[in-house]
Amino acid sequence: TQARAAMSELQVAMATGEPFADALAQIDAEVPDALQAAAETGVPTLEELQTAFPAAARAALAEANRENAEDGVIGGLGAFLQNQLGGRSIEPREGDDPDAVLSRVGAAVEAGDLTTALTEVEALPEGARAEMDGWVTQVETRAAADAAMAELAATLDN
Repeated sequence: TQARAAMSELQVAMATGEPFADALAQIDAEVPDALQAAAETGVPTLEELQTAFPAAARAALAEANRENAEDGVIGGLGAFLQNQLGGRSIEPREGDDPDAVLSRVGAAVEAGDLTTALTEVEALPEGARAEMDGWVTQVETRAAADAAMAELAATLDN
């Protein structure tokens, strides 16, 4: 009963981004490393990740456009205009260009599918990925904690 109450407390803390060290201390089972690492600070909420994505995507797309202009893929004027307008696809679309990749990352994040979002980010050019490093780190932290939470719940159910 105490473990179930602690798990409920842990679920609320994960949903709200609050620290959860006290809840973990009440669980008499091996706690996965990803949860222990985030216990004192909490993890980013899905809402926080969703809110932060557009700025990270714009920065990544601007960097990809800059690289493409340098490589002669698109003209310097075209890259400048694209960056000034800040336009990017918000509906998921096919393709391997950075805008298409970011559209799919955004759709995955909106759906709460962080694993797919992380997989899609890998398809970005190196410079664009580097622009998203801070956001990706936050997503990785959340995804690892979610997986650890499921692992812990399965352990307690047995």
